[in-house]
Parts: sequence; structure tokens; C-alpha cells
Amino acid sequence: MNLSEPYPFDEEHCSQEIQDLLKEARTLLSPKHLILRLDENLPMDLDVHAYEDEEENCIILIRSNTMNEVTLSHEILHLLVKPIVPQLIRVVKFDLVGIIGTELQGYLEHYWIRAEQERRGILTSEIEQSLFPNLLGFLGSDYEELGRNIQKIVFLNNLILSYPTILEKHRVDLTRRNTQSLKWAERIMAHYPQQTLTDPSVARKCIIDALTEWTAIFRECGLSPDLLRYLITVIPVFTEAQLILPAKWVLGFIPEAISADQTGEISSVLYMLKDGQGCALLTLQESERDLLFHHYNTMILKQFLEAVPIPWLAGA
Repeated sequence: MNLSEPYPFDEEHCSQEIQDLLKEARTLLSPKHLILRLDENLPMDLDVHAYEDEEENCIILIRSNTMNEVTLSHEILHLLVKPIVPQLIRVVKFDLVGIIGTELQGYLEHYWIRAEQERRGILTSEIEQSLFPNLLGFLGSDYEELGRNIQKIVFLNNLILSYPTILEKHRVDLTRRNTQSLKWAERIMAHYPQQTLTDPSVARKCIIDALTEWTAIFRECGLSPDLLRYLITVIPVFTEAQLILPAKWVLGFIPEAISADQTGEISSVLYMLKDGQGCALLTLQESERDLLFHHYNTMILKQFLEAVPIPWLAGA
């Protein structure tokens, strides 16, 4: 067996709780499939990584030597929470900016996920204390450059929200070894309440506030925050009152804003004027771009959304 390539995961060795979760997730995803595979070469040093393939099947890749059922159940529960918590984030690719965006969506879901793990007996106080046995060694000390600390910040964000007792257990050492990353993480996570958010407007505000914090951190470190604004798209939430306004009063439009690194493909950005955050990334031919710009300048928002079908949610 070539361990450099993903290979099948033996679900029969999982606990009954995990098998029940997999059954529920497959029922929810049907007719799409949920496929588990072992993979020792996961991106960004992750233990578990989920993505959709070209047929929109969900693939969960698992690193065999670090997998535990708390981590696996956490990833499966991200599928089960989708009908409950608004799905607001889209990212272009799974790089450092993509991780920031993906995690901002995940934080909306983690309170519900932890409650489900406890309800199902997958996560107990005793099991929690056994997690992250080499936390300090795994995390290491802060680097000088923000870019090399982003994964540390994301990890600390999850500790703050999902495992606060473990954070407090190691707080003295983390404060000494990861002084700046911990401060940044606490600033970001201050915008997420300890509750499940089901209202799209409230959930989007949490994400936007956290992204605003990330933007400030980027600027403090001398980095441009434009990638956060445009490569992380946050699905807009429109009220009835907004839908009858001219589209150009609610949305901003930047033609040819982004060029793909490898293909050179040019994308235009729609963003919310209220907060400046990208809400749709569109790859258009020149004639399509001209037509969109015409709609943008002449239509009310409701008509524009019918002519340019971008994802959006209704808010109160």
C-alpha cells in the first residue's frame, strides 16, 4: 500500500457513537456521498481535513497516527450543523487566508458541536483533559512574522471557544511563549458568543467583526488586508428594505480586482458598501462584465439579484 496516497478508512473499528454520526450525516447528504480516507499528507499539518469533490461528495481525510474520535466526530458534526447555523463563508483556496475564512465559519458552529459531543458521550471532562498531551510542544513559541503565526492563532482561537479549561490549564506557559498570538486570538474570539447563532444577520455580524479584527492585526504587522476583503467572501444578508433600494446604494463593484496566481484568470468583486467585505467573486467575459455593470447602475437590488444570481440570505 502506497502511504503517500489516500487509502480507505475502516469504519468498523469506530465506536457506535461515531458510526451513528456517520449514518446521520449520510442520510443528510444523500444522494451525495460521505467518504472517509486515511491520508498521511494533509495540508497545513491538520489531523482531519474535509472538502467537497467535483461531484459535491464530502471527503474526510484523516491522519492515522493522530486521529481520535473527538476530532473525527467534530468534523462529522460540522456536516450535521449546516441546516442549523447559517453557512456564510466562501474561500478561493485552502491557504492561510482560506484557513482564516473557513475557521470564521467554523467558530459559529463550535458551540453546538461541543454540546452534541457531550450529549452523545463522545466528549467528557476526563476525555477533554487527555486531549493535546503535547500542546506546548506542538504549538511552539511565537515567531516574529505574523504569517508564520497564523496557524498558532487559529489553534488558540479553537481552544478559547471549544476547550477553555485546557486553555486555562496552560495559560501561564502560553502567555510566556505565545504572548502576541494569544492576545490576537482573544481579540478575535471576543466577537463570538458562547451560544449557537441561527439568525443570519447576527451570525454575519460576528464574522464581519472578527474579520475587522484580523484586518487590524494585518495592518499592525505591516501587511495588506486586501486578500481578507476579497478572497474571503461573506454571503450577504439583505432586509426587505434593502431589496427595494438601488443596487449601487447597497453593493460596491470592482471589475478585474483579482488575478489567479496560476491561471491568470481575472475575477471581479461585489462587496457590501456598509462594511467593505467581499460578498461574491465573479469570473466574467468583457460583455458579461459590461452587462453586470449596467444592471448594477440601473436596477434596484431585488432586480439585480434576479439578473445576477449570487448567494444571499434574507434578514430581519
